[in-house]
Amino acid sequence: MKNVMVIFSVIILGIITVLNANMVTKLGTRIINGTVVTNRTEFAYQVSFRVKSLNHHFCAGTIISERAVLTAAHCFETYSANSVVAVVGDLDISATSRETVHMEVAAILSHADYNRTSIENDVAVAMTKEIFSWTSTVNFLPLANNTPQGGTECYISGWGSTYYEGPASPKLLYAIVLIINKTVCNSVYGNKITEDMLCAGYLNGTADACSGDSGGPLVCGGVVAGIVSWGYGCAHAPYPGVYTDVAYFKSWIETQIENYTPDSSHSAKHYFHVHIALFLIVCVMLANK
Repeated sequence: MKNVMVIFSVIILGIITVLNANMVTKLGTRIINGTVVTNRTEFAYQVSFRVKSLNHHFCAGTIISERAVLTAAHCFETYSANSVVAVVGDLDISATSRETVHMEVAAILSHADYNRTSIENDVAVAMTKEIFSWTSTVNFLPLANNTPQGGTECYISGWGSTYYEGPASPKLLYAIVLIINKTVCNSVYGNKITEDMLCAGYLNGTADACSGDSGGPLVCGGVVAGIVSWGYGCAHAPYPGVYTDVAYFKSWIETQIENYTPDSSHSAKHYFHVHIALFLIVCVMLANK
């Protein structure tokens, strides 16, 4: 009987592990030909998401409210909220400055319809446990109300690779890109650009986001208009970068923030684990009688 209970307990714990695990992404996290940022106040909204145990940068994000960071859903296919930390106030991810702030992440609110194959609905909001304290090097960006028109000049920034499949840049880089007309972009990508996406960059491959920049901002006219999502290579002509259209998801993003209450996203999982633990304890007690 005791052996049966041990086996049963292992099975239950295995189920819990599977439920907590996220699927592994096939999508490469995606600033080619960028310029080193020297004034942190100009990019005070920039966030570096890092694996807590390794202090390893894997994705970026944008501060959009006192405790919300906008990012890409694909960034968190393999990472849970309690395994990562949001770092702000940093220019160089290889060193820590007085302005560097580490924020614990309470929840990752990914879009329920995120599709890891088509990369549709690639949007998520990371909620921090504490609120941000606004300073000259930590601040937020408003959400775009409208999708920027073709030809609009925008900024991308991040610590991503400086060439395809290369190492991440330790220093924050930025580049100027242009919004590409969706019809043109769709013709280049074979009609894979859906209504929730927009394209930015250059058809000749002048500048682009790359590995490690995923989830980061596309800033147009002082608002966050896009989220670094996917693309074919990095600055690989004629393929521009593909971004999640923030204006398309503005209502969804605002709803996530308004409806969020601390621990609300974890309560069901928490009680499930508690009930399983109590069930196992009772079973063990009965088996020992």
